Amino acid sequence: HLSIRRQRQMCIRDRYEKTFARRAAAVTLHVAADAAEALLLIERIRPTLIITDLVMEPFDGFHLLKVLQRSPELSRIKVLVVSALSPAAISERGGLPPGVIVYRKRLVQERFEGFLDAFFLAATKGHMVQ
Repeated sequence: HLSIRRQRQMCIRDRYEKTFARRAAAVTLHVAADAAEALLLIERIRPTLIITDLVMEPFDGFHLLKVLQRSPELSRIKVLVVSALSPAAISERGGLPPGVIVYRKRLVQERFEGFLDAFFLAATKGHMVQ
């Protein structure tokens, strides 16, 4: 079970790395193994975008988002949640903070790339960096 999860994580990481490599040269992808590592990384690098799942261990993405919301600086970071949880299941677990974008798994590559294009275009104020 753990090796299947690890293989799936590596496939997802590979997919993100390839997708980001096709984007602007100024984009750097940082990957965390879990939410605890993610929080340490977020504190250190202050990213402009966080992509996260909600179901993680040792604590979940809901906890990660709550911690981010408690910090005035970190709460401004744009968050994209990619989750297999239904809207009802997300709501049952307390919902998500305002402004969090949710895409259901299995995320279609074109939709993900469209999100990134729009995000980077907005982040560069309309000056797309190639």
